[in-house]
Amino acid sequence: MGGEWFNGSAYPEEWTTRGRERRLQVLGGRQMHLVAAAQLTSLGFGKSVVHDRVAAGRWFETPFAGVYSLAPPPLSRLQTIRAGALSCGHPSLPSHWSATEVLEIAEPPLYPVHITRPGGNGRRRTNLVVHRSHVPPCDTTGRDGILCTSAARTIVDLAAIASPEELERILIAADSLRILNHRRLEELARDRRGAKALRSLLFGAPITVRSGRETELLQAFRRAGLPEPIVNGFPEGFEVDYHWKELRVVVELDGYRFHGGRERMNSDRERDQMLALAGWRTLRFTRDQVAADADECARRTAAFAYLYL
Repeated sequence: MGGEWFNGSAYPEEWTTRGRERRLQVLGGRQMHLVAAAQLTSLGFGKSVVHDRVAAGRWFETPFAGVYSLAPPPLSRLQTIRAGALSCGHPSLPSHWSATEVLEIAEPPLYPVHITRPGGNGRRRTNLVVHRSHVPPCDTTGRDGILCTSAARTIVDLAAIASPEELERILIAADSLRILNHRRLEELARDRRGAKALRSLLFGAPITVRSGRETELLQAFRRAGLPEPIVNGFPEGFEVDYHWKELRVVVELDGYRFHGGRERMNSDRERDQMLALAGWRTLRFTRDQVAADADECARRTAAFAYLYL
């Protein structure tokens, strides 16, 4: 999981110097040119040999104690994550934010590398966080030879530490890559404590804490001189982000709502049309628009609100 541990060799000269070097190259080729100290010992390389080769610049230390690179630095991001997993022994899996990097569904900070293993101590080490948990085979996957937690398991692991907005981004990224097992995600979300925000995204329950973008846009409305809107109100029985009764205007902030896809889009369009028939006008902004210039969004809202008055 964290790396393939070499047992035996197909080469008849396996215990000769040539055989030992050959087995090392095979193992390194399987592990992105990385090897752990315990693996080197099993191959027949003593501590003095390791020390001498590092000193001679033939092997290279990594940010994780007991893991060496057979190729010169720098390590790639994936090599760094692989090295972190090797440092924890077998079985170890990149998980949490590190798994999002492996799966290409987010671009988190490289450090600390997050690893899950059944016998870990659950504490933070230098450049590393070890989580103690059992991960069944159905919740594992891989990329470029690195085995990590699946998209569903990764998202559930992050539910307690990521913001709702971050979860939405990761959900939509995993869904767009078609690597997300929806049924398994729902099973895990229902069973996991601390996954309230994730269940809100999946099952449509309201999120009680408003996101930073929603608060930012509300403040921009005030700076633009607009009347105070009703937040999370129900014009004509439909819940909307902001609305002004006297102006008959609704503003919606479109994020990365996952319980979305086609069903969500159809529901939003149905709501917009029913509100329009009741005399309401709807203006929509994306979270990216608000992040780029909340004041410009507010100015457009003011222009839109007073256009026909």
